[in-house]
Amino acid sequence: MPVSSKAGAGGRQVRYAVRPDRLDAATQWMARVAAEWDDRLAAIKRISESAHREHEGG
Repeated sequence: MPVSSKAGAGGRQVRYAVRPDRLDAATQWMARVAAEWDDRLAAIKRISESAHREHEGG
């Protein structure tokens, strides 16, 4: 498990460790949110293009 550290408050060393299971869960959550946003943006695009076509008379 990779470990990283940095100086914390008061000059104390703070250590961080990657937890693969938590990283995987976060990655999956971000992928779901990204897919939801892709769907929302595609819907907005369809609505906008439809409104534009109606405005242009097509």
